[in-house]
Amino acid sequence: MACLLRRAVPANLNVASPLIQTAFADGVKRIQDSPIALDASVRDIQLSGIHDTPIPIFGGEGFEGSFTIASSRPNDLSDGRYDVNYGNSYIQTVTWGENGMPKAEGFVTYSQSTDPASPYFKDMTQAYSEKQWITFPYTEEAIRSDPNLVEYRLVELARD
Repeated sequence: MACLLRRAVPANLNVASPLIQTAFADGVKRIQDSPIALDASVRDIQLSGIHDTPIPIFGGEGFEGSFTIASSRPNDLSDGRYDVNYGNSYIQTVTWGENGMPKAEGFVTYSQSTDPASPYFKDMTQAYSEKQWITFPYTEEAIRSDPNLVEYRLVELARD
């Protein structure tokens, strides 16, 4: 077990320390006492805590060294899952395409709507879970060619 542990921990962790061994044993016992299998993947148990269907959420907390934040506190593991109720909300990357134009992609991780009846209630959460980045149009041509484009004019909004 120590060889496996060394591959998944910081380089300077003293796995021979009684404190580390006790903490590891306590963690194993906590999982054994829950409905979670010892070999369960994070994708199987770390799920969106706000959607009605299971949507796997990757990540962890800053103290764990995670870049992508996903917190499920408080959680007693009694239902066999970590329900993520806090974490990243908006993620965007920008790079340059071969044509020299910016290429922006991202997510609103909790989706576009908080209304469970809306078709946008879990759209981006599912895309985020599958790491299917949403491309953000940058040029006027890309914006105009977007099949989902909706335009509003302030004058029209004022009349409504």
